[in-house]
Amino acid sequence: MSTCLPPAPPSSRAEFTTIKSMLDRLTSANVQSRAASSTTNLAAPSDVVVNDISDTGAAIAWKPLAGAQTYTVYRATSGNNNFARLGSVSGPSFGDMGLRPATSYAYKVTATVDSGTEGPSSPVLTATTRPVPPRCDHPGTCPVP
Repeated sequence: MSTCLPPAPPSSRAEFTTIKSMLDRLTSANVQSRAASSTTNLAAPSDVVVNDISDTGAAIAWKPLAGAQTYTVYRATSGNNNFARLGSVSGPSFGDMGLRPATSYAYKVTATVDSGTEGPSSPVLTATTRPVPPRCDHPGTCPVP
């Protein structure tokens, strides 16, 4: 009758270091390939629209992406490519308030998967807030622009 014995432990520090180094190389290659595949499979949000705009706010929406955990919205003043992060949401819409009247803004959106990997950004969308509405002291008699 033959008996299976567990492998013998490394006999020297050099042998242990060699085995550890080999395992580290194998493990890091696996982690890198998984991270690369999740980045390449994540698409940019599409069909980004401004579906409502006022003199001080804009409502932005987009088509939801399968696998996206959060979406991050960025804004720049139109003509300026310095996009600032506005915030993250779990659904496919975002409200941007506190804007200046009659001002153009550029928006872009990214999706993030559960690993924290942020995908590519959507195409840039530009929207202009409305001018301040005229003052009306006698409701019902004021012209509507």
